[in-house]
Amino acid sequence: MVRAVRRRLPGLDLATEETTIAPLVEGLRKGRYDVAFTRPPLVEGLENRTLVSEPVCAVLPEGHPLAQRAELTLGELAGEHWVLTPRSSWEPWHRAFDESFRAAGFTPDVVRRDASVQSLLGLVAAGVGVTRLARSASNLRRTGVVFVPLTGESVPTEMVWLSGNDSPALHRLLDVVTEMAAATDFTRSG
Repeated sequence: MVRAVRRRLPGLDLATEETTIAPLVEGLRKGRYDVAFTRPPLVEGLENRTLVSEPVCAVLPEGHPLAQRAELTLGELAGEHWVLTPRSSWEPWHRAFDESFRAAGFTPDVVRRDASVQSLLGLVAAGVGVTRLARSASNLRRTGVVFVPLTGESVPTEMVWLSGNDSPALHRLLDVVTEMAAATDFTRSG
């Protein structure tokens, strides 16, 4: 994406940074970031455009009894140990997660928490527990884990910015990124 934006918008000063959601939202509000890419739920005061939607998957260790399934329901994972992000990472996400677990009829047995998706994937590969992630996370680890789509679950990726930002550069960037996202197929496996 960075290469395409640089090619299509050569006058745009583009810098990237990876951060967790709470500092990202704070950075948008304080003007440190002009735009961000993230997943909902978010908060008031931010504008957003949904770019893509992709399946949410159960991430299981290789050899897990359910790893060969084509699809699972969240309820089928009720008896598993779970590895999840810390609740402090972004409370709106965790409220949404809590509700989806309740709707599936259980409270997860969370045995470890880590803020890094790569660490969560490592914990799953080590057999510590299972987790749920967007399918695109399968690009981060190709061994030791299996991604099985969860029936009817998907998650959008959104470009977000502070309300009231009407800069021409933002709108040009939105157009380029939206066009690129439309050409991406996240429904296929990694």
